[in-house]
Amino acid sequence: MTNENPDLDKELMRWIDLSNARGHAHSFAAESAVEKEIVERSIARDWAVSMEIEYGISISQICSNNNDPPDCVGCLDGIRVSIEVTEFVNEKLLEKAKWRNKDIVDSSELHSSNKGDLYWSAQWEEDTFRDKLKARIEEKSQNYQKNDVFIDYLVVATDERWLRHSQVESWLQGLELQGGSNIKEGFFLMGYDPNRIPGHSLFKLF
Repeated sequence: MTNENPDLDKELMRWIDLSNARGHAHSFAAESAVEKEIVERSIARDWAVSMEIEYGISISQICSNNNDPPDCVGCLDGIRVSIEVTEFVNEKLLEKAKWRNKDIVDSSELHSSNKGDLYWSAQWEEDTFRDKLKARIEEKSQNYQKNDVFIDYLVVATDERWLRHSQVESWLQGLELQGGSNIKEGFFLMGYDPNRIPGHSLFKLF
């Protein structure tokens, strides 16, 4: 007897193809609202694991929120907490990669930030990183204030492969970030790194 499931295998291959076709920051690939929820929930759970290891804060029962925002909710000491996930990505590079790949059928011909000119576009500089991070947080804060939404935890998550832990650690030093009155705490979560424990670098922003 085998545990083969053709439908599951087909769906897995579809998701892999979708991720590859994105060409950059692959782990955020999603084609539908449901898939976007899955990605956000997975990121929120990865963040929660890192929170417990790095800060001793245990947030459990994380699930998607039907009334977005926030994207997810969880439980801390028996109290419901709100978790918003937002992607930190080089949008211009992402759009360029997706546009180049839109009509390509052969996966071996797909463009990626792992090589060629897209690789060089994927390299970060301190000023660009700082300005983009500030702008992302300010955008979220203003949106929450406008809609009278309070967020306990803002998770700025990235799958920028060529953005290194040492760079982020250095560039965050002395950078003053504020979430405004509608965001309690903010964190920067980096993509999975098998050489790190718990697997994701996590930095507190404010």
